[in-house]
Amino acid sequence: MTIADTSLPGARVRFGVFARLREVFALVFRRRPGIFIGFSLLLFLGLPMALGAAAIGVLEFSDPEQALSNTNTEGTIAAIGGFLALVIWLVGAGVLTLAGCDEMAGQRRSLGTYFRQTIRRLHVIFILGLLASLAVMAGFFLIGFVGLWAAAVYSVFMPALLWEGAGWGALGRSRRLTKEYRWPIMGLIFLIYLAFIALFVLVSLTIGTVPEENETAFIIASLIPIVLQVLFIPIFCALPPVVHARLRSLKEGDSSAELRSVFE
Repeated sequence: MTIADTSLPGARVRFGVFARLREVFALVFRRRPGIFIGFSLLLFLGLPMALGAAAIGVLEFSDPEQALSNTNTEGTIAAIGGFLALVIWLVGAGVLTLAGCDEMAGQRRSLGTYFRQTIRRLHVIFILGLLASLAVMAGFFLIGFVGLWAAAVYSVFMPALLWEGAGWGALGRSRRLTKEYRWPIMGLIFLIYLAFIALFVLVSLTIGTVPEENETAFIIASLIPIVLQVLFIPIFCALPPVVHARLRSLKEGDSSAELRSVFE
């Protein structure tokens, strides 16, 4: 705890929004870029593109005359593709969450350990993630900031589920950890979304200035927003471990050593 974090008896210690924002970017771009950037590009961009190309190839090989175009073949392939995309997202988010939590606790494990830990609880991640997402979407549908508040409430359910081993109680654990600190967590989430939107708009305006006659430059410029979205995925995945580590230090002290048994 630094001097800036100290306070008078009975006063609540500050969460530190901008300090946490720096930690998020440091985790992604300085401390673990190999996993958060390299792994993310491979999993969220490279693998879906490879699967999409394979699906197109299979469809063209099995139906060169497009005789099945009016049947359920394309719908089946689309459904399988959607399912695989969901699995890729859940596994990727789980691996990055574990890597981030480990790094914040001053330890590192192998990618194989992260994969096994995630796949073992994939069904729990899916169901609890769905419930949390529904709460966030309902909040945004009713009043915008309510959705942001719900996102703050359940912002650390993944670390609680995967790293602490809270299981089906991960949503409740997230509610308890975030209590009294939801407003600053909302501010942190808002700042990251704001940075993404501002950068995306800036890139989109830049693309508009690229002449379509220069096909190579236009194609490269058109791919930048896609790469940008993929790069922001690890940033959003780094947020829960950073918030989780800060909340544990504020409310419970450093208990990382006690939680290492989850992997053993």
